Amino acid sequence: MNIIYIDVLLIENVLINFLILYVVYRFCRVKRNLSYLFLSSLIGALYVFIVFFPALSMFYSALMKFCVSILMIIIAFWPRTFRAFLKMLLIFYGVAFFLGGAIISIFYLVNDKMVSSVNGVMLLNKISSKYLIYGVIVSIFVVKILFDVVDRYFDIKNRTVQITVINNEKSIKLTALLDTGNCLKDPISGHPIIIVDIKYIADILPNEVIDLVMNNRDIADIKDFEISKRIRIIPYMTIGVENGLLIGYRVDYVYVISKNKVGVIKDPILALSRRNLSTKDDYQAIAYPEIISWEV
Repeated sequence: MNIIYIDVLLIENVLINFLILYVVYRFCRVKRNLSYLFLSSLIGALYVFIVFFPALSMFYSALMKFCVSILMIIIAFWPRTFRAFLKMLLIFYGVAFFLGGAIISIFYLVNDKMVSSVNGVMLLNKISSKYLIYGVIVSIFVVKILFDVVDRYFDIKNRTVQITVINNEKSIKLTALLDTGNCLKDPISGHPIIIVDIKYIADILPNEVIDLVMNNRDIADIKDFEISKRIRIIPYMTIGVENGLLIGYRVDYVYVISKNKVGVIKDPILALSRRNLSTKDDYQAIAYPEIISWEV
């Protein structure tokens, strides 16, 4: 005879429901207090106990299960549009099927007699419930870490634009991060400045400028007037650096591509950095947010 512990069954279902809802929460990027997800998980878990009351078997039909899932979505997220609701519901079932299949697969691998049933409901046997609980908890953390990575990707994607730097009829395509903290300005014109990792645009810069930046050469060593008149000395301040200086160079054009629009900035100043601007190479330049208005 199978012994079913009510408290363990409740905890298991709450955790599994919460994991599914949490994935929907992160994937849809909704703003909702997690307490609503817990409440929805609890309601979904309590519904399972209908199986122990044969007189209520009519409430355990496929239609009722579907209605309960709808109720769980509404309580957890309160979607404002039908499209958002439908998206959440599809993700909910997709994750549920995936998670259910994964759990059944694990049980199948480690057990020769995997299941029994109560009133047509499958129950997993021969493995301590604590392992299932531990597995769900670990899964929640794994999902959180995974979506933190995804969030970073979308955050970077939403804050970047594609730019093309043109100089002396040569061009380089770069990804630029829009950063409100970039307050560098050309000391002469007062125009904002784009910070660029020099190694990504070395092919379109004069060798004298590269040597100047990489080897801390003296500007007076540059004899070519056409090159020297494009150079700027740009003061900057950052954490740990109070009176820093960057070498800037005026290129011919920068084309900005954002949301299927293309703008052009004439004679922009690029601050040339020897350090990697992104440790993961997500972007190669840092631009001021106004660059997408192309008013410079």
